[in-house]
Amino acid sequence: MLSWYNNNSSYYIIQLSKGKILINNLIEDELYCELKKDFLGNIYGALILHQNNKDYLYTTSAKADINIWDLYEKKISKIIYINSFLVHIIK
Repeated sequence: MLSWYNNNSSYYIIQLSKGKILINNLIEDELYCELKKDFLGNIYGALILHQNNKDYLYTTSAKADINIWDLYEKKISKIIYINSFLVHIIK
């Protein structure tokens, strides 16, 4: 799990699980979104980066790739395919 404070002054908890990512509004106790990707597998690490006035969630999975999620558009922005076993590259 990790926390996210966005541009709308809201606090969120991001839960990493098998096959999906759940983002909940901490104060209002509601689901902000559920991010999914086919064959996502177990998610082993994540971090949030702020770039170009947007927040992106970077995750690594059992599929040995890096997924970049746009947290405002609520969808995957980019996938970086790795040809080796680097699932723990993001702690």
